[in-house]
Amino acid sequence: MTDKSKPLKGNNQLLDKQVLILGAGIAGITSALRLAREEITVHLVEKESSPGGWAATYGCKAADVCVKCSVCVVAKKIEDFFKNPRIHFHPDSKLVSFEERDSGFLAHISRKEVRTTAPSRAGFRIGADAILVATGFKPYDALHKGEYGWQLHPNVITGLEAEQMLLEKGEILKPSDGKPPQKAAFIQCVGSRYAQYDTPAHIRTYCSTVCCAYALRMANLLVKRENPAEATVFYMDLQNYGKGFNTLLESCREKVRFIRTIPSEIKGNTNGGLQLTYESPEEGKVVKEDFDLVILSIGMEPRDDASLIAETLGLNQNEHGFFESIHPDQTTLTGRKGLFMAGACVSPKTIAASILEAEKAAGNILKYLGGVTRL
Repeated sequence: MTDKSKPLKGNNQLLDKQVLILGAGIAGITSALRLAREEITVHLVEKESSPGGWAATYGCKAADVCVKCSVCVVAKKIEDFFKNPRIHFHPDSKLVSFEERDSGFLAHISRKEVRTTAPSRAGFRIGADAILVATGFKPYDALHKGEYGWQLHPNVITGLEAEQMLLEKGEILKPSDGKPPQKAAFIQCVGSRYAQYDTPAHIRTYCSTVCCAYALRMANLLVKRENPAEATVFYMDLQNYGKGFNTLLESCREKVRFIRTIPSEIKGNTNGGLQLTYESPEEGKVVKEDFDLVILSIGMEPRDDASLIAETLGLNQNEHGFFESIHPDQTTLTGRKGLFMAGACVSPKTIAASILEAEKAAGNILKYLGGVTRL
């Protein structure tokens, strides 16, 4: 049996190889660790000052048992990333242009430098035998759904803000007073899956795949805490993505209320709380109900610079703006020699799915470079 913790012996053709990875989120880090294990030199170019991407801002959602959100996996990979001498991290940097050469690529990188007068950018170059694009996603901007009053009502927060609260404080609290909510509502598909004619540009018609799972994990956490809250999930339908979803759903059904409708608006009430207006599918009439916290389940969309990256590297984009692979079953292959991709820049996906795809991308890079991959 092959020892996966050590590089393959006798594979000298990989020793002088270099791979450039654009994006140091969970996909980029996973691929970097896999490639470095084969003694390949890896350069990670990241536009932010620290690695981990959005996944590094998520909090543990375990209640009585682990709910497999993979947050702990992210922390461990970041730790291993900083310890690996074959991985070179370039923060506050971005790709400006690149040249194709017989032996690979020459990438031109700019790096933000803060001086006493004003920020500036210094340039440097990286030679690479292959490039992996793992530039991630942008969270949907809940301001586009003005009827929900995000940033108008302090106790209307996004799923991302709830994640960050879990990371920093270990629990979900009301921003207005820092106290635990007693009655919380989750609204699914905020900005997603609207397919009406003449769809506005800010409405996404695809499913972001992650929202149902993270909302259920948070609802499960609220109803199983020491002083349990009431939790209601408003939804169109529940999407089964990820390992253990059905088990989580069945656990939630015991204490979480599910209403198959999407609220039309949120207003402040006289008690300082929130009033949701929705059509009850059971009663067949409009209902107004009070809550003290509302969590908007926002999804993923392409980064603002996705088109620029696509133009620079010669990548295709699908109708939603994500980078397009050569085939639905070959999601890491771009169709361009030496150029690969992985993670949420390809399509919305969970942490676990991003890790799996990043491992696959690293394996394909190793094959391209002449290496032997371990399964």
